[in-house]
Formats: sequence, C-alpha cells, structure tokens
Amino acid sequence: MLFRSGRSIGWRVRRRICRRLGWGVRTAGLAYYAQKGIPTYTSKATDNISKRKGEKRAQFHFLSDTTFNWDGTFVEAFFPGHGHSPDNIVVWFENEGILHGGCLVKSVEATNLGNLEDADVKKWEGAILKLIDRYKSVKWVVPGHQEWSGKVALQLAYQCVLKK
Repeated sequence: MLFRSGRSIGWRVRRRICRRLGWGVRTAGLAYYAQKGIPTYTSKATDNISKRKGEKRAQFHFLSDTTFNWDGTFVEAFFPGHGHSPDNIVVWFENEGILHGGCLVKSVEATNLGNLEDADVKKWEGAILKLIDRYKSVKWVVPGHQEWSGKVALQLAYQCVLKK
C-alpha cells in the first residue's frame, strides 16, 4: 500500500501494511520489503488466510483496529466489515487526510464492484457506511484501482453496492 501511495506523493517507504490477501497480489511483495529491511504488517485475519493458503506472511500482525504512531505520523488500520473480502482493512493517514480504501472503495471511474470472488455484497453496504461516518474529514480517497479522488469516491462506492 505505501509503495503505490508513497511513489505518488513522494514519501519514502519505511513500513508496509498489507490490507488483504487478495489472490496473492497484495502479499506477494512482502518478501521484497523484508529483503529491503522494511517491516511489514497485516491483520491477524489476513495472516490466518495467508497461512492457510500457503502465501507470504507479514512480519508483524495486529489483532483488531490499530493506530500506529510512526515518528509522529498517525496511521490507523481499520476493519469496517466484510465487503470486497473478509479481511479488507482500510488505512487512514490522519495528518494528511488520506484514506487508502483499496478495493473496498471504488474510483470515480468505476461503474461496478469489480471482482466479487471473495465479496459479501450484503455486508459491503454497511462497511461503506461505516467509512462515510468515520472519516468525515477525508481529503483524498485511494482506491485499489485507478485514480485518487475526494470523499465522493465513498458515495460512489455506496452507489455501486446499491446497484448490485
């Protein structure tokens, strides 16, 4: 998550939070980051899925919603509920007002929910509503695919869920 976001806004990558297992693509880079000496983190739910599927695993795990204080930067990992996947977390950069929602949220270009292989569409609505309620001060929303946008992306994700 930080590689893509960091590259986009010029941050140096110091830690990596894996938001979900995601068909191996989200955890695949963990060995790369470990080789570079960059600590990797994931939820216990994602770690359990990774272990069961024989995928790469992060160095550190957190049991539930967690706020990290990394050198004065507050980073919150939050599980709003099953939506795109049973382990999808979002990452909130409080100081910057950036919500990295991954595939749980949709870009303004999205017209549907995308891959539903691990999704629970009935619960997705509640997960999005939690994000809308919790992150009222969001300035930027980073979806799993396509471009960043403002808080309108949360409303658009909600509309995509309602269409399903």
